[in-house]
Amino acid sequence: MAIESKTGLGGTISIVADAPASYDESGFTALTFDKIEGVVSNGRTTGVSYGTTSFIDLETGETIENKTSIAAQEFTMMIPEDTTSTGREALDLALESKDYVSFEIVNGAGNTKYFEAYVTGRTFEEGDTENTEMASYTIKPRARDAVYVAATP
Repeated sequence: MAIESKTGLGGTISIVADAPASYDESGFTALTFDKIEGVVSNGRTTGVSYGTTSFIDLETGETIENKTSIAAQEFTMMIPEDTTSTGREALDLALESKDYVSFEIVNGAGNTKYFEAYVTGRTFEEGDTENTEMASYTIKPRARDAVYVAATP
């Protein structure tokens, strides 16, 4: 059996300031997303992890571990500094908001991932004669797993 691997080439990232009516495919697909133009770099290590707490059972000496709180992976994305982009404008508004926004990430194969997140930071990389001015945004997903939708063949 061959392993099918995918890159981000051909993919898109979109944002909307609204929350889905339900945290599933139908809730997210009912939203109208703004494409974030020109994403250059996106270290999309996404997902969730649980903490653990442990204690030693006095009678058996066995270490007992229990799952505790859930946390999501924060990531950054870089885009060209373009003040006319509706996607960039949505990122800037999300940075100022105290509410979650919704993201849609479509990879090059057409598979889609939906999730809610805070935009928690923005930095700028000044351009020069050899480099484009860039904006880097920090995204902190909500501490719940994303909704995954496979591409339709």
